Amino acid sequence: MQAIIDAVSSLIRTAYPDYDIYLEEMQEGFNRPSFSVVFIQETQTDKSKQFYARNIILYVIFNAPLNANHTPDKAVQYEVYENIRALFSCGFFSVGDRKIKIRQITGGPKGKEIYLGFNLDTTESRPEPSGQAELAGSMQIQFDM
Repeated sequence: MQAIIDAVSSLIRTAYPDYDIYLEEMQEGFNRPSFSVVFIQETQTDKSKQFYARNIILYVIFNAPLNANHTPDKAVQYEVYENIRALFSCGFFSVGDRKIKIRQITGGPKGKEIYLGFNLDTTESRPEPSGQAELAGSMQIQFDM
């Protein structure tokens, strides 16, 4: 999970290198403009004995600069929203040697902030069992007739 969050943060940092990126939703005492990358939920579905699918929902929240009235600068808010949406619009991003599929992007204003929700899909392989089970040496079967 952390590798996925780091990859999302890294992509945002390429477009906005001077902005802070927080890994939680901020309540007070944070710098503006900045971003928050927040893990929302994950579901796992078994696909086979070897593989399982993960569906992950992350939010990227843009903490826009405030104007003289202490409200977000809407022009900056929507510009950054469009830029981040476009940054992820190719449908996937890389995490190491894997590709994470972006199933859906949602978003909009939320209080003083604007957010993008990412619905992500990935397939994982199960680790091999670490130990060998002891094999049965013999088996006796008795049939009564």
